[in-house]
Amino acid sequence: MYVARYHLTPRLRRGSTVLVLMGAVMLSCAALGPVVVLGADDIGAWNLFKAVGGIVVLGAFGVMAVRTGVNWHRAGAQNWDALVVDEHGVWLERGPELGTRAIRLPWRDIGAIELFAFHGRGIFRSRVGDRGIAITMVPGAERPTRPFMQPTGPGDVYRTIRGWDLDLTQVAYLASNYAPHVRVVDNTAPGHPDRRDLAVG
Repeated sequence: MYVARYHLTPRLRRGSTVLVLMGAVMLSCAALGPVVVLGADDIGAWNLFKAVGGIVVLGAFGVMAVRTGVNWHRAGAQNWDALVVDEHGVWLERGPELGTRAIRLPWRDIGAIELFAFHGRGIFRSRVGDRGIAITMVPGAERPTRPFMQPTGPGDVYRTIRGWDLDLTQVAYLASNYAPHVRVVDNTAPGHPDRRDLAVG
């Protein structure tokens, strides 16, 4: 069995701290909102509606930012499982990202496992140079539901390798023992015949 776990890297510590601080600022602004609104003269029904809506949205985003930042820190500090590979298949565990859930993929449903590099940019995308693991299912297998707000990417399901490391040789070794039909490809290796950067988005 191979288990990849989160660890509290400097990047993960910085990112989680920034998220918590951003969320705290948004929550503070949302808390001050009612004071500003109540202190305004003749604000009008429509402007009051917009102000209340803005306060609610700002507070919601603040809660989401704080919760995500705390989850990232907990994942690294408590060494959450990120990926488990054993005789039954590949288990993508629930991550700290918003909307992720644990996904169980038996060997019989897996066609290929690929390590790829991101080159897309965007608010919900990984940075250029980040890596990810993509899994392609065999024809007829049930496709997992894509996590909330995750952009379209390679394979039928993928996860960004952030806050944890992947030893693809261990994955390849277990696949060769339990599922010889599964292709395990490193698309980030220089000179690899199958090397290619897969777009995300």
